[in-house]
Amino acid sequence: FHVGAGYNLARLVKETVAEGLAGLECLAGVPAAVGGAVRMNAGGRHGEIAGAIRTVDVMTPEGELRRLSRAEVGFRYRATELKGALVVAADFDLRPDPAVQERYDAILGDKKRSQPLGSHNAGCMFKNPPGGHAGKLIEEHGLKGERVGAAHVSRKHANFIVNDGGASADDIFRLIDVIRRRVPVPLELEVLTW
Repeated sequence: FHVGAGYNLARLVKETVAEGLAGLECLAGVPAAVGGAVRMNAGGRHGEIAGAIRTVDVMTPEGELRRLSRAEVGFRYRATELKGALVVAADFDLRPDPAVQERYDAILGDKKRSQPLGSHNAGCMFKNPPGGHAGKLIEEHGLKGERVGAAHVSRKHANFIVNDGGASADDIFRLIDVIRRRVPVPLELEVLTW
C-alpha cells in the first residue's frame, strides 16, 4: 500500500479500515500528514506507525532518492534516524482483518472521551518522560485551562494545547514556556518546530 507523504493520515486510516485492512487503526484520531507521522513515528498507547511500515522513500539532503527498509529508518519513541532526509512516500504492510472496524471504533471512542479531538491542536505537545506521563504531570501542577492569548492547555487532556482561533505561534511558545517552568521534570517537545 504505497502512499505519498502529503496524504492526510486520518483519511488514510479511515480508508484502510473501510477496506477491512488492519495495521493503521491504532492511529485513529492522530492529526498528521503521512510524511510527518513517519518522520516522528506517530502513535500512542494503541501503537505506532512503525508497526505498519514496510519501506520509506526519502530524499537525502544531497537530493538522492532512496528506499529505506523499516530497520534503516531507525524508528524509536517519537523519532527516527532520518536526520535531514525528507519523507517522500511510505509503503505500508496491511492485512485483511474482519475485526478492524470494531478496533478502530473502540480506539477512536476512547480518544474522543479522553482527548480534545475536534478542537484545533497538534496532538500531544510533549513526549512522556521516563517513568511518567506528560499530561498527568502538567495536570498535577495545576495547568489545565492555563491560557496565553488564544491558546490554552486543554481541560480534557493536559498534554494538548488548543488554539481557540487566532492563536499565534508566539502564544503557543509562551504557553509551552509556562508549562516547562511550572513542571519540575524536563519536558521534551513531541511536535517538531521549524
